[in-house]
Amino acid sequence: MQNLTSLQHLGIDHCGDLVSFPDEDLPPNLTSLSIRSCENLRSLPNQMQNLTSLQHLGIDHCGDLVSFPDEDLPPNLTSLSIRSCENLRSLPNQMQNLTSLQHLGIDHCGDLVSFPDEDLPPNLTSLSIRSCENLRSLPNQMQNLTSLQHLGIDHCGDLVSFPDEDLPPNLTSLSIRSCENLRSLPNQMQNLTSLQHLGIDHCGDLVSFPDEDLPPNLTSLSIRSCENLRSLPNQMQNLTSLQHLGIDHCGDLVSFPDEDLPPNLTSLSIRSCENLRSLPNQMQNLTSLQHLGIDHCGDLVSFPDEDLPPNLTSLSIRSCENLRSLPNQMQNLTSLQHLGIDHCGDLVSFPDEDLPPNLTSLSIRSCENLRSLPNQMQNLTSLQRLGIFDCGGLVSFPDEGLPPNLTSLSIRSCENLRSLPNQMQNLTSLQHLGIDHCGDLVSFPDEDLPPNLTSLSIRSCENLRSLPNQMQNLTSLQRLGIFDCGGLVSFPDGGLPPKLGHLTISNCRNLKQPISEWRLKRLASLTWLIIKGPCPSTDTDSFPDEKGLLLPSSLTNLQIEDFKNLKSISRGIHHLPSLDALVIRNCPKLLSFPKEGLPSTLESLAIIECPLLERRCRKEKGDYWRFIANIPYHTII
Repeated sequence: MQNLTSLQHLGIDHCGDLVSFPDEDLPPNLTSLSIRSCENLRSLPNQMQNLTSLQHLGIDHCGDLVSFPDEDLPPNLTSLSIRSCENLRSLPNQMQNLTSLQHLGIDHCGDLVSFPDEDLPPNLTSLSIRSCENLRSLPNQMQNLTSLQHLGIDHCGDLVSFPDEDLPPNLTSLSIRSCENLRSLPNQMQNLTSLQHLGIDHCGDLVSFPDEDLPPNLTSLSIRSCENLRSLPNQMQNLTSLQHLGIDHCGDLVSFPDEDLPPNLTSLSIRSCENLRSLPNQMQNLTSLQHLGIDHCGDLVSFPDEDLPPNLTSLSIRSCENLRSLPNQMQNLTSLQHLGIDHCGDLVSFPDEDLPPNLTSLSIRSCENLRSLPNQMQNLTSLQRLGIFDCGGLVSFPDEGLPPNLTSLSIRSCENLRSLPNQMQNLTSLQHLGIDHCGDLVSFPDEDLPPNLTSLSIRSCENLRSLPNQMQNLTSLQRLGIFDCGGLVSFPDGGLPPKLGHLTISNCRNLKQPISEWRLKRLASLTWLIIKGPCPSTDTDSFPDEKGLLLPSSLTNLQIEDFKNLKSISRGIHHLPSLDALVIRNCPKLLSFPKEGLPSTLESLAIIECPLLERRCRKEKGDYWRFIANIPYHTII
């Protein structure tokens, strides 16, 4: 191979019987060498120090490899990756001679216990040590790695502490993850003046931070899944550059330090701290904080008496099951745009004060004991999106009405809700209305719906007996879906909205009005029609009709399902000159097409769970195969 002087890239992959390399040298001008999944390889090539052009060396999943050659590695390497060599017991010698090496990754080397006594390559910029479960100590003299910027230590279960020496002085990011036996963090971290990102994750034996300050120029700090951590760092108010602070799954954390938090935080996330009883004091001083999230803090009962940070733009409160009240003076949060309250089971009501005046979205979810919505919601003139989900204690909406400029309203799984908001016709900006799983809802208000709706979805309202009146006045409505409304018997006398493009009627089992009385032919813009039975409306033996008077000629997509007594597709299907896709599903008695076959415009046909028709459509065997063979996409099952 040494004669292959032009060879630059050599990859050896999944050669399970390969035990060793030839005695001769490798091609002299290689720039990259990858050796992967050679499970029986016991030794690396000799004389690798002669590969002066080699920059990238990767050794991956070589389970029988125990050590490196005694000779030096290629002198001009810039990256070295050693991965999943489970029996590798030692790293290369004389690594300090690799003056060009910038990236070193050591991953899943389970038998590796320590680093060589010699220094690491002096010009490293990134060092990743991962899943070396028996590694007991980190490299010595790491403070000499003055070019190192990124250090990651991950899944090193036997690592108990850091060396006494300082860490590399110019680190910009440090990640310590899943070192379950690590009891202490590095000393003198305040000397890491370039460190911006610090992440500590799944270090179960870590109880506290060092007494010294943290690195002074941190911009982000993440502390996650340190279950025994009892206290946060001291003097956090000195971290004037810190913008992002996340504390997650720290089960033993009870409170925050008495000192203030970093003054220039822009985001604060507190999650799954089940024993946390109080939030930080003096939060009103965090004038730069924009995003605050509090999630799964089961012991949290209330907010501090002081105001929240005044310039918040988003506030999320989630799964705080014992939280009984929301913050006071929320009307002072004039920058708050997004408010989400989710799974707060003990929350009964909103404060008497108004909500933040400039909210654009409000989501209230799974607050089972919430009995009323906020007062004066009509004053929220900036609110565009309102979602109310899984609030079983909610019976009605406020008498004052909803915010006037809503564009989207979603009401879901409010099983005891008996009535919808009044004066909905005044919501002239509302485009999307969804009502889902509201079992006690019987009817719509007598007033009209919002006049500029573009989509309306009504789903699983089992006791709903009638649709809104004057639906024909909804001239902007393009999508209408009615699903699983067992109490619905007929459509309004005035008919359906005239500009509908998509219509779905599904599993309204008591819908009795014949399809011929739905006046679908008037819907000149209708392109998608989905009708799913079973219901009396679909109890017909032929569909659509013989003369093409039932469906609008604009249809491009038609789907019918669960027509239990349907026996034939009629000639009226040929009066749909734009029909592109046809789906027929679960029609057990369906036996025939019109004698002319199917429309020539069809590009897609699916016939599913129609056993009698399926036999006639079998490839090259059924008598209907001639109607189907030229349709580009067809499924018959």
